[in-house]
Amino acid sequence: VRYHFVHVLYQNALYGSLTPTRKVVLSAAVANSLLACQGERSSESASELGFLFEAARDLPRASHHFLVPAQNAVRVFAKREALVLARRGLDALRTLPESSDRDERELALLLTLAAPLAVVKGYADAEVAETLTRAQSVWRSGVPQRLSIIAGLWACYTIRAKADASRDLAEQFLAVAQTQQEPALLIEAYGRLGTALFNLGEFRLAL
Repeated sequence: VRYHFVHVLYQNALYGSLTPTRKVVLSAAVANSLLACQGERSSESASELGFLFEAARDLPRASHHFLVPAQNAVRVFAKREALVLARRGLDALRTLPESSDRDERELALLLTLAAPLAVVKGYADAEVAETLTRAQSVWRSGVPQRLSIIAGLWACYTIRAKADASRDLAEQFLAVAQTQQEPALLIEAYGRLGTALFNLGEFRLAL
């Protein structure tokens, strides 16, 4: 343990002595070496690669490699880790010029962020609604993504007792669900609309 502690201190001191330019060059070299060695298994070191590409100022690749471990963290319910990684990926994207690829990456990161954020902070939290509203603004295509955004915003407005907005979103969800003709999805859609109508006091329509 003592050897490991001293070794870490030595590494930190050595890294701290490097010039910013040297850090960029070495970080890029290490990241590219890891990718070359691991190949298809690079997802196993995705978070490390994200931080390395971030240090190397290769922000497009940094955002990609932060997205992968953030999604993995969501799958294993490591919600706080997912928040850190997704936010890091979004920070990397903010300096990049607008493009369809950038919007697609941002949407994936926003949706990855929204799910654990809602669990940790609750749907009434302003950051949850802001994240989903931003996702709505960059969404271009994809039914599952569209439904995730609408469902999240519906929950935000329902919890906040904004019944008219909740009904509007429920109707949007139903309209999209009807294009898919999947029974389970339609059940979910009618359930959301029924809840919104009940909250508005429209009990016959809710039934």
